[in-house]
Amino acid sequence: MRAQHIVPAMQPGFFWEFGDGYLQNYGRHRADTVSPVKRLITAGVPVTHDAPLVGIEQALTRKIMAREVCGFDERVALTTALRTHTIHNAFASCEEGLKGSLEPGKAADMVVLAENIRRVSVERLREVGVAMTVVGGAVVYEA
Repeated sequence: MRAQHIVPAMQPGFFWEFGDGYLQNYGRHRADTVSPVKRLITAGVPVTHDAPLVGIEQALTRKIMAREVCGFDERVALTTALRTHTIHNAFASCEEGLKGSLEPGKAADMVVLAENIRRVSVERLREVGVAMTVVGGAVVYEA
């Protein structure tokens, strides 16, 4: 994938929604290997995600509704999960020079969350609200 510049769009949020079915229908081994985000990133593949807070939570936990973990070794750190939603997504759309990180000369497109997600328990990530949305440097939403 890396050699061919393939950027997979993984959906860790699916573990919550479909994980029980993965386990029941595919068995433990296959369920544990669905969406191998950590393995791909370690190999230099810029994995992307969407569904930000649910996706970040699931990238960190990989918990299914039954509260079991599918693919314990494929869980990633918060910083890695954030990069898959920002810098890697910009790379996937060939816009890494325009967005994906907050730097001079790039579009100031961002969401300011109501809480510091580095201090929020993983179980509460999906509940964190949006305080402000900025597009092109202009505030377009403010709570």
